[in-house]
Amino acid sequence: MNRQTLTEQDLATMTGPELVALHNNLAASLGDAAVKRFATKADAIRRTWAKVQAWKEKQQEAAARPAAKQAKAKAKAKGEPKPRPRRGTDLKPTGEPVKPCLIGSKQAVLVDQLRRKEGATMAELLAALAVSGKPWQEQTVRSGFGWDLKRKGYGVRSTIGPDGVERFHLVVPAGQKIPPHVARGSSKAEG
Repeated sequence: MNRQTLTEQDLATMTGPELVALHNNLAASLGDAAVKRFATKADAIRRTWAKVQAWKEKQQEAAARPAAKQAKAKAKAKGEPKPRPRRGTDLKPTGEPVKPCLIGSKQAVLVDQLRRKEGATMAELLAALAVSGKPWQEQTVRSGFGWDLKRKGYGVRSTIGPDGVERFHLVVPAGQKIPPHVARGSSKAEG
């Protein structure tokens, strides 16, 4: 009997040690724990049958994967780009009072660029942040949105124009204003 044609009635004709061996063989192929023995034959049949069914499902999924990979490879060979939905950025402000940035800090540069009415593109942000010290990369800028600006109490949202360019805008909590930047050593900038 192979596993593909195995039935519950076939399990009923097997001995306890045969059921344990089959169960453990299936469990190993599924990444599950082995058993030493079952309390009853009915329990052995029920649990082994469940493993048989899980093993069959895994085999069917594995058989379906190559077909999906082939379709993806055909699309790639034809030069069709993989469609990627553009969702934009929508980081809500914390609601806490916004804190000032240090004059000349990269946080201050981010705030100054993002507060403009037209916002800023990623290219503009990277160019502005490249003037002092080590330039940032796109993932660093996005991390700065979620970490640095969030700690200051701001949020960041983006819009995607008809030209496909994403523009980022500073979100200030309702009823608050952007405080002026402060010099190093000022206690107002801590936070």
